Amino acid sequence: MHRCWKVAELTQMIFEELVEEPSVNPRHPDSAVAQIRVDERGGPVNAKSLLQLATTCKNFSGFAMDILWRRNNGIVKLLKCLPPSTWRICEDGYFRLVLSPADEDWNLVLNYSRRIRTFSDHEEDIFVDASVLESIIHIPCDVLLPNVRKLSCHSASALFPYIHLLLGSRLRNLTILFDGPSFRIPFIRSLQPYFPQMERAYLQCDPAQDQDYTSLVAETVSSVVTEMRALHTLCVDSLDGPACNHIASLPSLKDLTVWRLASSPSSHLLPNPMFIALRKLVLTAMELECITNFATKTVASPLRSLWIDAHQPPNAGPLLCALYSGCNPRHLTSIQVDLYGNDTVFADLNAYIIPVNFLQPLLVYSNLRRVRLMCTLGVILDDKFLDAMARAWPQIEELWLQAFFCYRYSPDSYPTVNSLHSLAQHCLSLRELRLAVDITTLKVPEITHRTLEFWHPLDSPIHSPRRAADLLTSCFPSVSIVPSTLPTFQPKSDEMIKRTRLWEKTRKLMSKSET
Repeated sequence: MHRCWKVAELTQMIFEELVEEPSVNPRHPDSAVAQIRVDERGGPVNAKSLLQLATTCKNFSGFAMDILWRRNNGIVKLLKCLPPSTWRICEDGYFRLVLSPADEDWNLVLNYSRRIRTFSDHEEDIFVDASVLESIIHIPCDVLLPNVRKLSCHSASALFPYIHLLLGSRLRNLTILFDGPSFRIPFIRSLQPYFPQMERAYLQCDPAQDQDYTSLVAETVSSVVTEMRALHTLCVDSLDGPACNHIASLPSLKDLTVWRLASSPSSHLLPNPMFIALRKLVLTAMELECITNFATKTVASPLRSLWIDAHQPPNAGPLLCALYSGCNPRHLTSIQVDLYGNDTVFADLNAYIIPVNFLQPLLVYSNLRRVRLMCTLGVILDDKFLDAMARAWPQIEELWLQAFFCYRYSPDSYPTVNSLHSLAQHCLSLRELRLAVDITTLKVPEITHRTLEFWHPLDSPIHSPRRAADLLTSCFPSVSIVPSTLPTFQPKSDEMIKRTRLWEKTRKLMSKSET
């Protein structure tokens, strides 16, 4: 054997390169559901290769087994390491112990359980009998999972009330989805000794639960959060006033997600500045004003990413301006604003169209790389403003400017091909664009932009698919057209159906030309 394999650190690095961990859903990474789904997948994706290495030689075995057992879902997989004569899986789907395992039998289980760093209580169609839970609580050593740092569990699982009896002192990352009976919600208090050292917490309620259940979870979670003093990442459904004040004073909090915001920190209760380390903020609420009040408290933070989701009130422009003022132009690189409404907006169109001057404050954020602005009826854009935007955001990589009801409401005018010329000239890193452009004025831009990969034309006016395909191919040789799908929940006008079909023909023509 080559001597490099005798260096433990080098062998560990090589084995780590073989690991392909399951990834979080990129659309909703900041949620308990997304985190739990990843943890429920268990070990690394390429476990077969690691298993082969573990059986190759003794020097490889320890490193490979550490990686194979680093993530584990369910307690049954561990208990199957006991001698086969001590357990069985009954016809009713329950895992039961038929004999009491000896101390040396438990030592075999502990040889694997001490390697586990991420544990999920998810079982694959197998239920754990109550007598089994009683046995693992009283094993010879102190705890069954002494080195677990990340725990993911459902309040509905049989293991949830006893999970605190299985853990060592190293827990730093906690994910709980409250989906069980309401009397189980307070069981989270059994993990109280770990709260002061908790670094990441994802505590959310199952969306299918009723209002009373959701309120009880919000009250319990808020009281729990006030005991966490080392948080780096927090994702919750809701927080009350004292909990908001607590997290605003934390010196280590970097990522914050609140899915149903109802309150914000009180400035008169806290010394300024607040959120001094916050880099990523995700807020959703029914009222945009509530989000704005919260976001303005982050003016002193090095905020890099802001994502808000709210119901759009009439004349929302001033609230958007106040929202932008809560960010630092030197640090912000990503902003996403989703404002939605319902059919009542058509009673007063002017109150729900965002004038372009309310986007003007965003032009001072010269480091923006990702901008997604989706309003109820959109923003009335023109070539002049898009040219200023292209000059202000030279590093932009992803630009979305669209309306929620783009298939119900069409503005009188659209930006022309000149706006594409400005983006091609100034935004050399642009990869994805969602923007409605009047493509009927077929003036071929003189500049070629080879970085743009995807363009969503939305409801862009179009007359000739052939001429549109020629124009786009000459200006953006690498672009692929992504035709918009007509939403089923909105009535479809004949004009919108026609445009969608013409853009589909344009996409096919461009695909043939590439071939």
